[in-house]
Amino acid sequence: MTMTPMTVLFVDDEPQITSALKRALHKEPLRVLQAHSGAEALEILAHEPVDVIVSDEVMPGMTGSELLARVRELYPEVVRIILTGHASLEATVRAINEGRIYRYLFKPCSERELLEVISTALEEKRNRDLHNALILQAGKIASWEWRVGNQSLRCSENMGAFLNRPAESVLSRLSDLCDTLHPDDGVALRMALENSMHLGQGFDLDHRISVNGIERWISQTVDVLQDQDGRTVRMIGVLKDITDKKRDEDSLRQSLENLSTALRSMVHALGVTTEKRDPYTAGHQERVANLAQAIAWEMGLEEEQLQGVHTAGLLHDIGKISVPAEMLSKPSLLSEFEMAIIKTHPTVGHEILKEIPFPWPIAQMVLQHHERLDGSGYPAGLSGTDILLEARILAVADVVEAMASHRPYRASLGLDMTLGEIREKSGKLYDPDVVRACLNISPRLTEILNSLKGTRP
Repeated sequence: MTMTPMTVLFVDDEPQITSALKRALHKEPLRVLQAHSGAEALEILAHEPVDVIVSDEVMPGMTGSELLARVRELYPEVVRIILTGHASLEATVRAINEGRIYRYLFKPCSERELLEVISTALEEKRNRDLHNALILQAGKIASWEWRVGNQSLRCSENMGAFLNRPAESVLSRLSDLCDTLHPDDGVALRMALENSMHLGQGFDLDHRISVNGIERWISQTVDVLQDQDGRTVRMIGVLKDITDKKRDEDSLRQSLENLSTALRSMVHALGVTTEKRDPYTAGHQERVANLAQAIAWEMGLEEEQLQGVHTAGLLHDIGKISVPAEMLSKPSLLSEFEMAIIKTHPTVGHEILKEIPFPWPIAQMVLQHHERLDGSGYPAGLSGTDILLEARILAVADVVEAMASHRPYRASLGLDMTLGEIREKSGKLYDPDVVRACLNISPRLTEILNSLKGTRP
């Protein structure tokens, strides 16, 4: 395989000096270019690959420090050297700080010293390029570079293998990047490249390519380099094969969906089991779940919390499975002993649910849904923020649903009396923020309570 000779660019406003420098390297396997101003050097760099630039410091129009600062910005991979006969401390510091130069040489510089510096710089660059190439090959990564000046596209050597195409037919124009795109992703990448070119802004985009009928996922990062006038000079793209990652994500997503479906089925089965024993409160848990979720949404809770509140609502009375059925359906007021039995249901519910690996603290919500803000609730007499926010929401939803619905021992108390109850005891028994949210959605309470599905505004 023929190696492309490495290129050195000499920049000096005196042509005889650049010619002399070129003659000094005539025996070396190097390609030597000359420029006689900073502007001419930048023009060459826009069209030609350069490995090392050796620039004079004092030149009309643009100093060597200013030139190398631009080279550092636009072509950071180019090794930068200053060669000058007009040295000053200020110029040296400026060159080092602005251009991040590799070496600072003084005229007259012997051919031997110049050759040693350039040879060392080229060797370091070769090693760095080889290291980067190995990273590209090992990491399923390829890269490309578009030079606007001569409309040329250069690709990493592994681009052919990356796209599963013959190396000689890989890419020659920027538009060729879109040839292997999946039909559904072509418009997005073309628009991103077009906008990047005109606006001078890079982008990151995941897209698919279709090669010989095989679909693969690519993560593409594009950077844009502009000149001082805001014109795009180069675009550089790095492509990484993320097919395995996407496949793993899809598999995980499917597993989570399956788990979520199984969890919903289990929650539904547990809820139905409870309500089968108490026909008078059939649907109570689901109505509480819907109302609690609507209140939580009004309060601005996150999606995960909304799901947790709804799930806890569906299960909040599961502990009643341990309560004798005749107590649950008794058409008269309960005795003190019977009420004590009823009050065990949060604790029983907690015992049933605590070993289930829910993504939310469902067992604790269920345990606390009869606690009250002033500590007068049960079973632990918790108060204030010692009670989970979700449990404080369930408490209001449970009371509202119970008062607004018919029970064996009484008819519905109506929404006016129900809302009056929570308004009067806001800050005493019930969290004021929860009460406020419930009152805010009061025009929709009948709709929410009659709903048999998850409720959202």
